[in-house]
Amino acid sequence: MKTLFYLLWFVLPLSLLSQEPSDSTTEKKPFTMTKSPTGAIVRSIAFPGWGQWYVERYWKAPLFLGATAFTITNVIYQHNQFTTRQREFDTTTNQFAKSILLQQKENSRNQRDLFAFFTLLIYGVGAIDAYTDAHLFDFTVSDNSKLTILPYMGSNDIGFRFTVRF
Repeated sequence: MKTLFYLLWFVLPLSLLSQEPSDSTTEKKPFTMTKSPTGAIVRSIAFPGWGQWYVERYWKAPLFLGATAFTITNVIYQHNQFTTRQREFDTTTNQFAKSILLQQKENSRNQRDLFAFFTLLIYGVGAIDAYTDAHLFDFTVSDNSKLTILPYMGSNDIGFRFTVRF
Protein backbone atom coordinates (compact mmCIF):
# COMPACT_ATOMS: atom_id res chain seq x y z
CA MET A 1 0.00 0.00 0.00
CA LYS A 2 2.88 2.36 0.82
CA THR A 3 4.52 1.56 -2.49
CA LEU A 4 1.38 2.46 -4.40
CA PHE A 5 1.09 5.69 -2.43
CA TYR A 6 4.70 6.67 -3.20
CA LEU A 7 4.23 5.74 -6.84
CA LEU A 8 1.14 7.90 -7.21
CA TRP A 9 2.46 10.76 -5.09
CA PHE A 10 6.01 11.11 -6.44
CA VAL A 11 6.55 9.23 -9.68
CA LEU A 12 3.33 10.00 -11.54
CA PRO A 13 3.62 13.81 -11.28
CA LEU A 14 7.28 13.64 -12.32
CA SER A 15 6.49 11.52 -15.34
CA LEU A 16 3.76 13.93 -16.38
CA LEU A 17 6.08 16.92 -16.09
CA SER A 18 8.98 15.28 -17.88
CA GLN A 19 7.22 14.58 -21.17
CA GLU A 20 8.53 16.42 -24.20
CA PRO A 21 6.43 17.72 -27.05
CA SER A 22 6.26 15.38 -29.99
CA ASP A 23 7.32 17.97 -32.55
CA SER A 24 9.48 16.07 -35.03
CA THR A 25 10.60 19.20 -36.89
CA THR A 26 13.00 20.34 -34.17
CA GLU A 27 16.27 18.50 -34.14
CA LYS A 28 18.34 18.51 -30.96
CA LYS A 29 22.06 18.94 -31.08
CA PRO A 30 24.05 16.43 -29.03
CA PHE A 31 25.22 17.95 -25.76
CA THR A 32 28.95 18.11 -25.16
CA MET A 33 30.35 19.07 -21.80
CA THR A 34 32.71 22.02 -21.62
CA LYS A 35 34.79 20.63 -18.75
CA SER A 36 35.86 17.01 -18.39
CA PRO A 37 34.94 15.46 -15.02
CA THR A 38 37.72 12.90 -15.35
CA GLY A 39 40.21 15.65 -16.11
CA ALA A 40 39.03 17.54 -13.05
CA ILE A 41 39.58 14.49 -10.82
CA VAL A 42 43.04 13.79 -12.23
CA ARG A 43 44.09 17.40 -11.82
CA SER A 44 42.72 17.55 -8.27
CA ILE A 45 44.59 14.42 -7.24
CA ALA A 46 47.83 15.46 -8.97
CA PHE A 47 47.91 18.83 -7.21
CA PRO A 48 45.34 19.92 -4.61
CA GLY A 49 43.26 22.82 -5.89
CA TRP A 50 44.18 22.35 -9.55
CA GLY A 51 40.86 20.62 -10.27
CA GLN A 52 38.96 23.53 -8.72
CA TRP A 53 41.02 25.97 -10.79
CA TYR A 54 40.25 23.93 -13.92
CA VAL A 55 36.49 24.19 -13.36
CA GLU A 56 36.86 27.92 -12.65
CA ARG A 57 36.02 27.79 -8.95
CA TYR A 58 38.99 29.96 -8.17
CA TRP A 59 38.07 30.70 -4.56
CA LYS A 60 38.09 26.98 -3.64
CA ALA A 61 41.58 26.24 -4.98
CA PRO A 62 43.55 27.98 -2.19
CA LEU A 63 41.32 26.37 0.43
CA PHE A 64 42.14 22.84 -0.73
CA LEU A 65 45.80 23.70 -1.29
CA GLY A 66 46.13 25.30 2.14
CA ALA A 67 44.32 22.49 3.95
CA THR A 68 46.48 19.88 2.25
CA ALA A 69 49.69 21.81 2.98
CA PHE A 70 48.67 22.16 6.64
CA THR A 71 48.00 18.44 7.08
CA ILE A 72 51.14 17.33 5.22
CA THR A 73 53.25 19.73 7.29
CA ASN A 74 51.80 18.26 10.46
CA VAL A 75 52.41 14.70 9.23
CA ILE A 76 56.08 15.55 8.71
CA TYR A 77 56.35 17.37 12.04
CA GLN A 78 54.70 14.56 14.02
CA HIS A 79 56.85 11.95 12.25
CA ASN A 80 59.99 13.87 13.23
CA GLN A 81 58.72 14.06 16.81
CA PHE A 82 58.04 10.33 16.74
CA THR A 83 61.55 9.44 15.51
CA THR A 84 63.14 11.81 18.05
CA ARG A 85 61.18 10.23 20.90
CA GLN A 86 62.04 6.75 19.59
CA ARG A 87 65.78 7.54 19.65
CA GLU A 88 65.50 9.01 23.16
CA PHE A 89 63.50 5.99 24.30
CA ASP A 90 66.15 3.59 22.95
CA THR A 91 69.03 5.42 24.65
CA THR A 92 67.40 6.12 28.04
CA THR A 93 67.92 3.70 30.92
CA ASN A 94 65.72 5.48 33.49
CA GLN A 95 62.40 3.60 33.71
CA PHE A 96 60.36 6.68 34.71
CA ALA A 97 61.73 8.67 31.75
CA LYS A 98 61.11 5.68 29.49
CA SER A 99 57.44 5.54 30.45
CA ILE A 100 57.02 9.27 29.70
CA LEU A 101 58.90 8.94 26.41
CA LEU A 102 56.77 5.96 25.47
CA GLN A 103 53.59 7.99 25.99
CA GLN A 104 54.99 10.91 24.01
CA LYS A 105 56.11 8.58 21.24
CA GLU A 106 52.68 6.95 21.02
CA ASN A 107 51.00 10.36 21.02
CA SER A 108 53.20 11.57 18.16
CA ARG A 109 52.50 8.43 16.17
CA ASN A 110 48.74 8.76 16.71
CA GLN A 111 48.82 12.43 15.68
CA ARG A 112 50.87 11.59 12.59
CA ASP A 113 48.41 8.90 11.54
CA LEU A 114 45.45 11.19 12.18
CA PHE A 115 46.91 13.96 10.03
CA ALA A 116 47.70 11.42 7.30
CA PHE A 117 44.06 10.35 7.36
CA PHE A 118 42.96 14.01 7.12
CA THR A 119 45.29 14.48 4.15
CA LEU A 120 43.66 11.58 2.32
CA LEU A 121 40.22 12.88 3.28
CA ILE A 122 40.98 16.34 1.88
CA TYR A 123 42.30 14.78 -1.33
CA GLY A 124 39.10 12.75 -1.68
CA VAL A 125 36.78 15.66 -0.94
CA GLY A 126 38.73 17.84 -3.39
CA ALA A 127 38.47 15.24 -6.13
CA ILE A 128 34.74 14.75 -5.57
CA ASP A 129 34.20 18.52 -5.47
CA ALA A 130 36.09 19.06 -8.74
CA TYR A 131 34.19 16.19 -10.38
CA THR A 132 30.83 17.62 -9.29
CA ASP A 133 31.73 21.14 -10.36
CA ALA A 134 32.84 19.88 -13.78
CA HIS A 135 29.51 18.11 -14.25
CA LEU A 136 27.57 21.20 -13.21
CA PHE A 137 29.74 23.66 -15.16
CA ASP A 138 27.27 23.93 -18.06
CA PHE A 139 24.20 23.99 -15.84
CA THR A 140 22.34 27.27 -16.13
CA VAL A 141 19.81 28.69 -13.74
CA SER A 142 17.24 30.96 -15.33
CA ASP A 143 16.30 34.25 -13.76
CA ASN A 144 12.64 33.22 -13.84
CA SER A 145 13.06 30.84 -10.90
CA LYS A 146 12.03 32.28 -7.58
CA LEU A 147 11.67 31.03 -4.02
CA THR A 148 9.69 33.19 -1.63
CA ILE A 149 9.45 32.55 2.10
CA LEU A 150 6.87 34.65 3.93
CA PRO A 151 5.57 34.47 7.49
CA TYR A 152 2.04 33.14 7.75
CA MET A 153 -0.41 33.88 10.52
CA GLY A 154 -3.80 32.20 10.39
CA SER A 155 -6.62 32.15 12.86
CA ASN A 156 -5.36 28.98 14.60
CA ASP A 157 -1.80 28.55 13.36
CA ILE A 158 1.48 30.36 12.75
CA GLY A 159 4.16 29.34 10.27
CA PHE A 160 5.89 30.08 7.01
CA ARG A 161 4.53 30.01 3.48
CA PHE A 162 6.92 28.77 0.79
CA THR A 163 6.22 29.75 -2.81
CA VAL A 164 8.27 28.33 -5.69
CA ARG A 165 7.90 29.75 -9.19
CA PHE A 166 9.60 28.38 -12.28
